[in-house]
Amino acid sequence: MCDIQERLADLDKTDPKKNEDLSNMQHNTLPPGRAVVPDNESFRAWTRASLRRLGLSPSSYGPELGLGKNTIGLFLNSSYRGVSLGIAALLADDLQKRAAAKGIDLDPLARGGEHG
Repeated sequence: MCDIQERLADLDKTDPKKNEDLSNMQHNTLPPGRAVVPDNESFRAWTRASLRRLGLSPSSYGPELGLGKNTIGLFLNSSYRGVSLGIAALLADDLQKRAAAKGIDLDPLARGGEHG
């Protein structure tokens, strides 16, 4: 993954859309249809803390979402293992909805690489 500063150095004066996307990355704003997701370590820490605050165990929570009972635990306990963007989105959405329903504040998700 390229560093933002390196990408900004590659600004193409003939491509205003590319320049806008790079500028948005620099200022942590997103054009419509783009997503910024945290890196695996940040998302792992956020997921672990969120599960703890909600009193959920990875092995029982995974099947509630239609995942295998070990899927979340393997992600949380293996620093070399990631999850797909779809599973990350499912986890983030569901954990935030559960927290809101219970009146529990979760830490904000860290921002990381751009996808979309």
